[in-house]
Amino acid sequence: MLVNMDPPEHRDYRRLVSAWFTPRAIARLESRLHEITTEVFDTWARDGDEVECDLVNDIAAIQPLRMITEILGIPREQEDFVMRVTQENFGIEDPELQRDDESTDGRLGFLTEAFAYLDEITSDRRKNPRDDLSTVLACATLDGEPVPTFELFSLYFLIMVAGHDTTRNAISGGVRALVEHPEEFKKLQTNPGLVATAADEIVRWTTPVNHFSRTATEDTELHGARIQKGDSVGLFYASANRDEDVFDDPFAFRIDRQPNPHLGFGIGEHFCLGASLARMDLRIFFEHFTKRVESIEP
Repeated sequence: MLVNMDPPEHRDYRRLVSAWFTPRAIARLESRLHEITTEVFDTWARDGDEVECDLVNDIAAIQPLRMITEILGIPREQEDFVMRVTQENFGIEDPELQRDDESTDGRLGFLTEAFAYLDEITSDRRKNPRDDLSTVLACATLDGEPVPTFELFSLYFLIMVAGHDTTRNAISGGVRALVEHPEEFKKLQTNPGLVATAADEIVRWTTPVNHFSRTATEDTELHGARIQKGDSVGLFYASANRDEDVFDDPFAFRIDRQPNPHLGFGIGEHFCLGASLARMDLRIFFEHFTKRVESIEP
């Protein structure tokens, strides 16, 4: 997968889809994302009455899922399938989400299903190209040759699942943060212009990607710990995002925090491909949330 690749291979595969995730390309989706977000809130609107729902599955998950499936050209009737394989992928150790079959093949059965679906959609786009990211992937070449099937499907799968799961977690974690910090919720309600800085603070606070492993390319020393070339190094982003040497009052949730040099989207070669989309998802979601939700409690 792209997240495991080193340069130059990483750059070659990332370049296949990067044009679809530039700030300019993402900006063209803004009006559609407003429509999607309006649909999500309209589903639960009750003319001022109280509403009870599972915020994660019923609201937070839907907006980013619908946006990434539309970018890929996946029909709405397949949303539940995309959600299920995503949950089984990221929740493989979660008893609520994992499959009943305890064998390795059974636990990883979602990959077989997902790749079979990707085979169908790729074959269709090669015969019937459309203006969507699935067509770009289906027709992509490297050095004049078609992209190898496994690498192609791995890239597609990564975009399909990571393109909404982390944003769902940021939205739900952000709502929880506003519930636990009502003064910040009130601040956002009275000053909706803070929604962009609030989105970044939510990413810092929730840190939807917990950790990655990378390999040291040279000997070094960090805070007295010796790291040798070839060592596997665990990068814990939540720790970085609460670094007292970088952030003023790092354990405070402040929607107007500036500057906010968090590492919630990673850093360097592997900086999140979908960062612009995620920021827009969050900004628009909380614009609507702030206007339409009067109060919230668990």
